[in-house]
Amino acid sequence: MSFEKVYKDYLPPIEGRKYRIVQNPDGTSAIEDVTEYLQQGNELTAKDLNEISDFCKKTGNPLANNEIDNLLKEVGI
Repeated sequence: MSFEKVYKDYLPPIEGRKYRIVQNPDGTSAIEDVTEYLQQGNELTAKDLNEISDFCKKTGNPLANNEIDNLLKEVGI
């Protein structure tokens, strides 16, 4: 694995995010994010986290002993 992906946060404007409630054909509603972000971010996926965890385990990084799993549980991921 190569850690070439650069993770960035979505940066909303100072006024905050904006949402629109849209009606679905089945009568339910959905919330659509219509924010014009100052910086586009990217998603941190389970695949990304698994690759990072596997890399740590293979390289003997101190985070290899389930510390990543424990840290993620602490933050609710």
